[in-house]
Amino acid sequence: MPLTVAKYGDQPLLVVSFSDEAGRDWVTQSPSRGDNHLVQERGLRQRRTSVEIVFCDQPGLGDYLERWLAFRAAAESPRPALFVHPLQGSYLAAVDGLQARVELPERAVRVSCTFVAAAPPV
Repeated sequence: MPLTVAKYGDQPLLVVSFSDEAGRDWVTQSPSRGDNHLVQERGLRQRRTSVEIVFCDQPGLGDYLERWLAFRAAAESPRPALFVHPLQGSYLAAVDGLQARVELPERAVRVSCTFVAAAPPV
């Protein structure tokens, strides 16, 4: 399984998979009667990157559980941090939808979450 390095704050992350939401934000106004729907463009959509991260034993890095707990603390902080995307640069982000699965025999924690841009798109 190929891994990609990303970063949240000062913590490196091994990303197994990721998907991005981007593009324009559109709203449709439908009339109470008739067929004349109005579609309006509202600017760039809020940037969101959903990821699956693995915390596991890695030479030169601290204990995998300690790194997981540090990431969880950063994710639960009310302050956004800089997210370095595996391919598309970086942006200030908050963590949403954090879920974790601890795999004890493998000494790993699998995490899924979404990094949500905490600043307007530029």
